[in-house]
Amino acid sequence: KGPFPKLAPLESRIGALRPITTRIAIPGPLWALYVAAFCLAALPATSLPVKKMGLRPGVPAARVLWKVADPAEWEKSLCKYDVALRAVGVKRKKEKDLVKWDAAMDTLKTRFEAQGKLSLSDLETVMNWKLTKGKFRPLMNLFLSNSPSLVQKATEETLGSLNAPVAKALAPLCQLKGIGPATASAVLACLRPDRFPFMADEAMEAAGVERLYTVKAYEEFAKVLCNKAASLGEPWTAERVGRALWAEATSSDLLSSMADAPPKVKKLKVTKATEEKEGGAMEKAATAGGGKAGKRAA
Repeated sequence: KGPFPKLAPLESRIGALRPITTRIAIPGPLWALYVAAFCLAALPATSLPVKKMGLRPGVPAARVLWKVADPAEWEKSLCKYDVALRAVGVKRKKEKDLVKWDAAMDTLKTRFEAQGKLSLSDLETVMNWKLTKGKFRPLMNLFLSNSPSLVQKATEETLGSLNAPVAKALAPLCQLKGIGPATASAVLACLRPDRFPFMADEAMEAAGVERLYTVKAYEEFAKVLCNKAASLGEPWTAERVGRALWAEATSSDLLSSMADAPPKVKKLKVTKATEEKEGGAMEKAATAGGGKAGKRAA
């Protein structure tokens, strides 16, 4: 039915394979697997089950935080941000770079408003920050293929759409190669943190939003984080809520990794010279010990 071609009966499909078996000797178990694979390949793709993505590490702890109504508890999680960021940088062997890029993100709004646009170099910093802080994806070369003039035009349009609906605010940056809703949200979060949270995987899953990198998923994510910020009150913004969730998930994963890691035991290389040295030291200690014991007895 529908767009799929009408398939021949299963018996005839299996029968069509029999001439092959007369030319190739296939053992019984392999023949059964061969037939099963042939029949499975004939099924429409829509009938096959789709495996859901697992949660990012540390998300269960962030989900606990999501249910908390006390702003003081959220502040405690937010205070873990700097340590969590450095831990990720150490893990990626880019601690100094990640800290530098994170500081540059804090000043992005000032540069944006002063220039009325961003340069290719500015967005390269955003890409480096995102790809190092989150899950790495090989997007940098594709992004760098954008012309500087195209980047400036897209960022100029972004500055003029900060009060527009979410989808329209994302659109100018998403026209650039290598940039999707997640990277675009990183720029918007610097400009209007009250409306646009950064699309971090951990924050999305903690808030109960399916981890899909689409405009629709981001619209839902931004909405629920804005609502949470409103319930927590000043000075909470959607971006602040997202940072707290990311920090809680990342720090929880760090503690879990430290607890599971086996203690490192340094292996000593024993040579003949070492054995002779240690043997002489032991003999000397025993002689000295015997002399002291004799004196105490006297």
